[in-house]
Amino acid sequence: MSKLYDLRPHQVKSMTMLRESFSQGLTRPLLYVPTGGGKTVIAAHIIAGALDKGRHVTFVAPRINLCDQTARSLMAQGLPKPSIMQGDHPWFDAGNRFQIATNQTLTRRRDSIKTDIYIIDEAHLNFQVITDIAEETSTPIIALTATPFTKGLGKTYNNLLKPTSIRELINNEMLTDFECYSHDVKPDLKGVKMSGGDYNNKQLGDRCSDPKLVGDIVKTWLKLGEN
Repeated sequence: MSKLYDLRPHQVKSMTMLRESFSQGLTRPLLYVPTGGGKTVIAAHIIAGALDKGRHVTFVAPRINLCDQTARSLMAQGLPKPSIMQGDHPWFDAGNRFQIATNQTLTRRRDSIKTDIYIIDEAHLNFQVITDIAEETSTPIIALTATPFTKGLGKTYNNLLKPTSIRELINNEMLTDFECYSHDVKPDLKGVKMSGGDYNNKQLGDRCSDPKLVGDIVKTWLKLGEN
């Protein structure tokens, strides 16, 4: 196997936190890493470690059109050519210990392959097949996401790991800093009912869904977009 990309400090911390989670018997961790934090690099190291131990690993991509892209990205990092479990894909090989699949394909064909560990990309999408696997088996599942806020994730995963933050990555010059601007037009909430100290969600949604133009996109960009 070719040499993998070197891990940056927060990625090293991610791997350490994953090992600690497994040592505590928490074998379904959810790794929370900001967009741009290199989740695919972390995944490559997890996959390499599993393959080196002779295990079978399945990487679950969120969409069909990402399977080939993910495969090439992981191969560029030094991993061997995977099997792609998708329709009649020419790379599919049930005997390959490294599989890439979508949740849709996995729903229909997961019994056709052996898997010792699943790695779930964009886990906040909360695939039903992964929930089923968690309920029906004891197979370890490592989840990756930048937005672990979907209701119900705690039913599948048992340890939320946060090795870094957007601000930390910006301060370490791994992400570009940003400024946020917004309009100053406030919605008219008069008459919207309150419940438990908060607005009624449906009424609030209806009131804030008025398709009114509150700014000129081009003029605002020329003013604030630094040319």
